[in-house]
Parts: sequence; structure tokens; C-alpha cells
Amino acid sequence: MLARPLLITFSLVSLFSCLPSQGESAGNSFDARLARAEKARLANDYPRALGEYSSLVKVRPADSRMHANYGWVLVQAGQMPLAKEEIGKALALNDQDPSAHQALALYYMFNNDKESARREYIKTIALDPKRNCHCGGIQKYLGITPDDEKKAFKEAASHGRMPKPVKPK
Repeated sequence: MLARPLLITFSLVSLFSCLPSQGESAGNSFDARLARAEKARLANDYPRALGEYSSLVKVRPADSRMHANYGWVLVQAGQMPLAKEEIGKALALNDQDPSAHQALALYYMFNNDKESARREYIKTIALDPKRNCHCGGIQKYLGITPDDEKKAFKEAASHGRMPKPVKPK
């Protein structure tokens, strides 16, 4: 007789342990908020992205990527002093975070410091070759040559950061 109530109790505990924590509905989970922030950033909806990222960095203050992304959006919104501060926090937390170096490259580009932007962009692709973007002529604008890219890829390979080649099917 006692087995059935215990089974129901354990089933209810299992069910409720899978639900979002108190005060956090599925739409307000960290991942959902991050997805909304990224969607807003990619749609150039900077006011919404700023709101989301400003709260996300408070939830995860030790996450360099959150600070880097927030800094990126601040640059796009023209809030340069705060952008520099957030990007600085990202680099202080993890100086090997490609998101932080990419955000810093953007910051330098917006401040017409091509040499610093170039250096940070090359560092970004050395840390994560998948971030090598042939979009909008950024390499040409920054004066990055194929040799610069090869050197960055060689550095990435020496640290085991190159993506694995995809075998054709």
C-alpha cells in the first residue's frame, strides 16, 4: 500500500525538477534571453539587444562572451566609452576569447584605428579560424593579405584550433 504513494511522490518530484527554476519561465531562461539578444543584434535592433545583454552580463558576470557581445552591441549603438569598458572586462576574464578580440577589432574600426583593428582581427582568426569573414570587404579595408591569413591559420593550427576538414559524402 505504501509503494503507490511513494511512486506518485517520486514521479511528481521528477516532473517538477525538470521545470525551470522559481521565477524563470521557459521564455525567461538564460538561453532564451541570449537567443533574443542575438536575434536583436543580428537584426540591428540595438535598443532591444542592449536591454537583453545588459541584464545577461549581470546574470553571468564571469562570462567573457557576454561582455564581448554586449561590447559589440554598444559599439554598434555608438556608446564607445561603455563599449570599451565591456570589451576590456571580456579580455580581462579571458584574453583568449575570440569574441572579445572580434569586438575590439570592431571598436577600433569604428574609431578609425585601422592598424589596431587589423591586429585584433588577425588575432581573432588565429584564435578561431571559423570567424574568418569574407563579407563586406573587411580584409581589403583592413589591408589583410592572404599571407596574413595563412600566418594566422598556421598559428591556429600550431595550437590545435583549426576546424577539422569536412569529408565529402
